[in-house]
Amino acid sequence: MSLLETYDWHTMHHFTPDAVLLVFASTKFDPADYIYEEYK
Repeated sequence: MSLLETYDWHTMHHFTPDAVLLVFASTKFDPADYIYEEYK
């Protein structure tokens, strides 16, 4: 069972100042994989 599918994108908000967010990924971040333009 998977909590997130490969196509899911999630934005996390409202953390306390002492919170720690641990992220697991199957590949390293590659800026070329993203579209950097405003959503219309």
